[in-house]
Amino acid sequence: VVPKGHGFPVRFEPGFDFAKALNGHLCTGEPESVPVGIYAKQSLMQLGWWQHLKNRIVGTPDVRGALAFVERGECAAGIVYESDARITDKVEIAGVFPEESHAPIVYPMAFVAGARNMDQGYWTYLQSPAAEVIFAKYGFRILK
Repeated sequence: VVPKGHGFPVRFEPGFDFAKALNGHLCTGEPESVPVGIYAKQSLMQLGWWQHLKNRIVGTPDVRGALAFVERGECAAGIVYESDARITDKVEIAGVFPEESHAPIVYPMAFVAGARNMDQGYWTYLQSPAAEVIFAKYGFRILK
């Protein structure tokens, strides 16, 4: 993502000189410990961009922190989840990393023994067309 109105051309492919195209810092979750940062590092490495960017990365404790830096213009770009990018009108999505450039991002669901308000009805709803519409609105898709 980039601050609204401050986009620049990006091609998510090896050989594109992202470090040269980026004028400033790149925010994401801490690359060694925060999930979004771990996925970001995987993609940057797979595309051959990591070496030239690693000293310009601002690692944050979570994805919302990275998003906030970009919203305020304190980072020229950020790597966040599409679902987080869609909650604000202060950033633009500059592009999406190829799915094969990082490990799959999966949010599993499981029932916990003894938990309240969790039943088969909830599970059934989460797989319904109505729930899929809501998930899609925020950039998610259900794996079946």
